[in-house]
Amino acid sequence: MDIKNNNNIENKLGMRTIDFFMLGFGSMIGVGWTVSLNEWFYTAGGVYGTILAFIIGTLMVIPIGLCYGEMTGAMPYSGGAMVFAYRAEGRKLSFLGGWLTSLAYIVLLPWELIYINHILGIFFPILTSGSPLYTIFGFEVYFLQLITGIALTLLMVYFNYKGAELSGKLQTKLSSTILVAAIIIVIFCFLRADFSNLNPVYMEIEGRSHSSFFDGFISMLVIVPFFMAGFDAIPQAIEDAHDDLRPKRISKIIVLTIIAAGLFYTLIIIASASSIPWTDFASLDSPALAFMFNRIYDNPLGAILYYITLIGALAGLLSTYNGMFIAATRLLSSMGRSFLIPNIFSKESEHGSPIVAIIFCGIATLIGPVFGTSVITPLTNVGSLSFVLGWLITCYSTLILRKNEKKLHRPIRAGKGRLIIYLSILISLALSILSIIPSSPGFMTYESLIIFTIWIILGVIFYIMSHHVGDNISEEERYDIIFQTDEEDV
Repeated sequence: MDIKNNNNIENKLGMRTIDFFMLGFGSMIGVGWTVSLNEWFYTAGGVYGTILAFIIGTLMVIPIGLCYGEMTGAMPYSGGAMVFAYRAEGRKLSFLGGWLTSLAYIVLLPWELIYINHILGIFFPILTSGSPLYTIFGFEVYFLQLITGIALTLLMVYFNYKGAELSGKLQTKLSSTILVAAIIIVIFCFLRADFSNLNPVYMEIEGRSHSSFFDGFISMLVIVPFFMAGFDAIPQAIEDAHDDLRPKRISKIIVLTIIAAGLFYTLIIIASASSIPWTDFASLDSPALAFMFNRIYDNPLGAILYYITLIGALAGLLSTYNGMFIAATRLLSSMGRSFLIPNIFSKESEHGSPIVAIIFCGIATLIGPVFGTSVITPLTNVGSLSFVLGWLITCYSTLILRKNEKKLHRPIRAGKGRLIIYLSILISLALSILSIIPSSPGFMTYESLIIFTIWIILGVIFYIMSHHVGDNISEEERYDIIFQTDEEDV
């Protein structure tokens, strides 16, 4: 059987080049540049370690992105690592790749909603006024804040229920807002720049696991994938591409989003840290960039920049929230359609949207407003490991298919030889090992391991539930489902 170009597939809704770029770019940069920036400096023990972690992290992710580009061009079907792994190794690895990647997307949903609620609380203090409804793990949850989180979740469910075109256009508008805000922020930061503020090069931080520049750098490097992830959301929505958008162009978009996001993060880090001493910046409340402007511009301009930053932060959080919701629901739908998890996950609404997967992700999102910031660190660690493992499976699949299916049509390749593929596997494997070894400065914490284990157990249960049904279809039928082939294609 051969996978054919999907130009003959009828597209329900049409996402164009700019929509796919903004889906990946917006998902990548929307997470941490305002709400987590000061925390990065503490994690690395300084600005230089943070910058180095993002530069090295970007360079490490590019080979992985090239593998995604090769696989997406060769197999332009929703599912990403799930689809690639099935072609390479079959059902078991396909399930593992899909389930790990879905975890990476899903943990971002409550993560984003926690900070969205936080920003809204700054805009509207009434949300956190009065006595808290309850306290959990030291985090105070307020009634209006909880209701707002639930309302935002329902709104996201609605946008995705209406279909990919509406959610895709929303993503483009949000990402455009981020870029406008970021340009303004960078300009006015550099107007107050003093590069001596980047010193000291390293400082040991109380309560952190590092005691040297290298340890701080490693501590930051292992979580960079969490903030650089998002480019892999592009393959999840590829079936919603406009008819005239070729797979080769989408493959190039994947690599372009990685480079653009790495440059964006590096520029934001240098601009903000050079405005005031980084030790002062790191001690500011989140979102630190907004509060910083009130300090470096003691006039109405500071207030204007404060609100521009808050708007940019909110747009960034919403863009990642929306992008990951699109990716997670499409992936779960693809897994259900392929009988890797219960088939009910593939059930579609009259708008062609995966309604059961959307509801499942909506429920998972509610962890955010219910538990609050107490789960931020574990979610970050779990998300980072899950992304890297999903990348590892994709890169491994790229290697296997290079060896076993030399005639597979590849509009774009991750290099002529296999060096880039081997490098991407080594990088993904190294980052995974650094996260799970307790003695490593990048260890993900035991709380994170518990969350990760629970998700794996849930996946095994789903896999067993669908296993009997899956055995009632042949692998050839499953192949046809995953790759949407008709008899004449075989």
